[in-house]
Amino acid sequence: MDKKLILVLSIFIFFFGFKFADAEVIINEIAWKGTTGGSTYEWLELANSGSTEDISGWTIKDETSQLNITIPAGVSISNGGFYVIKRTTSDITPYDFSTAFNGGLNDAGEKLILSDSGGTPKQTLDFSSGWPDENMTSENTMQWNGSSWITASPTPKAQNEDSGSGGDEGDGDDEENTEEDDSSDTSDDSSDSDSETKATATPTIKAKILADPSAFAGQPVEFLVDVKYGSLTYATGKCFWNFGDGTSMEGNVGFQKFTHIYYYPGEYKVLLEYYRSNGSLTVDASDEVVIKVVPTTVLISKVGDAKDFFVELSNNSNYEIDISKWRLEANGKIFAFPRNTVIMSKKQITVSSRLTGFVLGDEKNLKLISSTGEVVHNYGISSTSAENMVKVLYQAPIKAGIEDKDTENSPETKSEIPPETKISAEDLSASAINSGIETKNNVNNYLFIGGLVFFLIISCGAVYFLRKSKNPANMTSGDDFHIIDE
Repeated sequence: MDKKLILVLSIFIFFFGFKFADAEVIINEIAWKGTTGGSTYEWLELANSGSTEDISGWTIKDETSQLNITIPAGVSISNGGFYVIKRTTSDITPYDFSTAFNGGLNDAGEKLILSDSGGTPKQTLDFSSGWPDENMTSENTMQWNGSSWITASPTPKAQNEDSGSGGDEGDGDDEENTEEDDSSDTSDDSSDSDSETKATATPTIKAKILADPSAFAGQPVEFLVDVKYGSLTYATGKCFWNFGDGTSMEGNVGFQKFTHIYYYPGEYKVLLEYYRSNGSLTVDASDEVVIKVVPTTVLISKVGDAKDFFVELSNNSNYEIDISKWRLEANGKIFAFPRNTVIMSKKQITVSSRLTGFVLGDEKNLKLISSTGEVVHNYGISSTSAENMVKVLYQAPIKAGIEDKDTENSPETKSEIPPETKISAEDLSASAINSGIETKNNVNNYLFIGGLVFFLIISCGAVYFLRKSKNPANMTSGDDFHIIDE
């Protein structure tokens, strides 16, 4: 009997004991208010209270998938480990991964969903009705202490303040129900307070601007407004938009995506006022975001040769850029980039000639044109190499005709100038003008002045000899008068 009991206990421990070692990766800390550096300096932290877990391809999204973070490949969190994800603009250190938050964390609240690489939700934090501490300052963060969310000083890649089981192995129930605890405990806490609040007050209308916080000068920025009344989504009413660059827009705009273009770099504060009805004069909800506009620094950085005339584009900015519907044009050929084509920060993409159809020689007229029709880069104009400029400097006098014809036709001169180094008159004139060299014009001026002086000398000499020929040497002064009298 004792042996059977031992066997049963052994089987029970074998099948259920390992549950204590299961990985439990959760969102552990959220800096939704940003940092002292600014409201867009947001970040969040994952923590693992179980065995080492590969989180490659895991995602963190909000309810509308506007916030869409994907963990890169090759990432794992060990037991008690942390993984800090910061918004691109954030100054938080230390951190593990920097990415655009695609609109950021709304100060009015968010519903965050942590899912594994297969799309299975691992944790859901429903703060859509407001963060636990809506008055939190940017000096603090929202932290999970094992049983509830607290507000405390930031602890990136370290244990939270008053941490209970977060980061350490707890009992089985805590391990098994952490996901439920995160959502249920917070929902319980918030639901308790919400139920008390709802008993005395009606829900309020909240408006949220959905837009990428970074943009490029001259390129369209997408905007959308999300208006909620409790759990209801509004798609009617009046919106007043001020884009911070001297432009504004009013009417039933924003419930569908629209675009706005900033023509100059800078930081622009976008303000939204929402009115429940078109004739209302009372603002029912408002929101604001800061859009940082940087110069468009995408260019054609390299092209191939006759064997493979590829085209390389480089993004030299600190932000990734979407070049959807941009196109390359050369000699009547057009190649358009498909939807969702992105060049990452400080990276390049290379397009094969098999796709574009470009060949060697097209580089002279190769242009990169944005989706708005603006020429972003003209490779044909900017590709004058230093080698050609050197050739122009040394060969311009020869091609301009300064040298003596005999010298030009002499064997010595011809041997000094290999045929392959000569350039056409058309190329020469353009290069000479571009480099500021006016050799030919100067020489023509010298020749004109010299010719004029020579002409004056010859003319004076001719007059002198003409007069002398009319006055023979044997003619006297008396003869002169005698001739006049006749």
